[in-house]
This record gives sequence, C-alpha cells and structure tokens, in this order.
Amino acid sequence: MLTEAPLSLAYRVTPTGLYLISTAYEGKRNVQFAFRALGLSDDPPLLAIGIQDGNFSREMIQKSGEFVVNVCSENQLHAVNRSRDLSGRNVEDKFVALGLETLPAKQVRAPLVAGCHANVECRVVQEVKAGELFLFIGQALAAHIDDQLAPVGRLAGNHAQPDPSARPAARSAVFSGLQSHRLGCLSRRGGAGESQQARASRTPSRAG
Repeated sequence: MLTEAPLSLAYRVTPTGLYLISTAYEGKRNVQFAFRALGLSDDPPLLAIGIQDGNFSREMIQKSGEFVVNVCSENQLHAVNRSRDLSGRNVEDKFVALGLETLPAKQVRAPLVAGCHANVECRVVQEVKAGELFLFIGQALAAHIDDQLAPVGRLAGNHAQPDPSARPAARSAVFSGLQSHRLGCLSRRGGAGESQQARASRTPSRAG
C-alpha cells in the first residue's frame, strides 16, 4: 500500500550502489565509502559523485582534479563499519587502516581498490555545490570491469548482494525488508538467475 513518507527520507527511496572513492595528491592517498554515484552519458563518458563538504576527500579531489569510482563487491563490506569516523586527515594511509588492497591506475594518480566489481578513473570536468554536498562530474579516462564479482546494491541504508552464480545482467538484489530491484550490469550480458538477500550494514562513514 502506498503511504506518504517524511521528506527527510526522500533521497533514500532510490536504489543506489556502494562505492569507494579513491583520491591522491602530492604523495598522500585517501579513500572513502560513498553511496551516491551516477553514470550521466556515454559520449563523452561522464559520471557524477557526491561528497560531503567537510570530508577530506572533497579537498583531495579539488586539489588533484581526479578521482576513481570503485564499485564495491562483497570483498569490501568488511571495511564499512571500520570506516566510521575515520578520516584521511588523521590516518597516514586509510587504505591500510581499512585493510583494502590497491592496484595502480593507468590514467590518474589515485589507486584502484582491488577486488571490486568495477573501477573507473576520472578527471573532474565540473563541480557543483548543493547545500553541504559537492557534486563532482568526472570524465572517464579508463574503466575496468570484473564481471565475476557482483556489485553491491543499497536501498534505505541496507546493503544487498546480487547472486554471484547468475550471469551479470540477470543479477538482482533484494533489499532487506523492503522490495526487489533489478540491477543492470555494466557488461550487459543476457540470462536469468535468482537473487539472494545479503546482510544489512550501517551507513558508510562520511568522515572522508
């Protein structure tokens, strides 16, 4: 049954993913969880991410003009709770602190997070301040996809893991206690498969 929800929940009603945004500037590297990333166009290839104004990552992106969108798989879920209130300002290497392995990028200085479903290297082409949030639009310079690792979905604070046995485009996610949503995979392969529920976890850190 359709019911009216508080406006404070409006931004949570759309299914999203779970992402790690990696940055680097003058020998310092940083990473933070985020749950807002959006593909805008394919020609030119543009993506948008949202970063809180007070986050260290916002400073790193503005100084370097670069970032990497790492699309999380279940391999990164262990670090979600550990990342809460952990900032790159007071941690020498946040990747090490969170137990995240990295790979060198091809076009940017920020590293890729190993074991992700996908990694997209981006150069900032525009930024927009919306309240306490900065929206960064990046042009993709390189993209890497591992279609053997399913992406993590997210709705209203719950994480869900698509069925790893299904072919990529058929993977779906069941969001705990809410509703099912189909997730289109980047590789766009056909097929059918069943979804499975994954553990819910707390909201990713906004400390940056």
